[in-house]
Amino acid sequence: MELRRRWPEIVALISRHPPTKPLIEACRPLSAEGTLVTLGFPESQLFLRDVADRRRPTLEEGISRVLGRPVVVRCVATNLETDVVSTEDREGSAVIAAARAVWGDELVGVIEVD
Repeated sequence: MELRRRWPEIVALISRHPPTKPLIEACRPLSAEGTLVTLGFPESQLFLRDVADRRRPTLEEGISRVLGRPVVVRCVATNLETDVVSTEDREGSAVIAAARAVWGDELVGVIEVD
């Protein structure tokens, strides 16, 4: 998916705007269907989703610029954890976060496989 592949670029661009930096770092790209891009925010921090809704034009502009086409952003609550990760590891971390959501504290010994 192009959205996930280009996510580090999107985060870097949108992070240049200080009010949106915490929003783009907390969310995860969930889907891109046509012009609709869905971003997931942790259920435990619903206020971030609400703030992102108010800053949606900035998010749409940044994502559109990187993807090279106009998009409309939809912000939703998800049950994914938001561990602080580097932009290079976001996609792998999304998988780990999803696993943690399912198995919780039983998830131990996770290592990166090349």
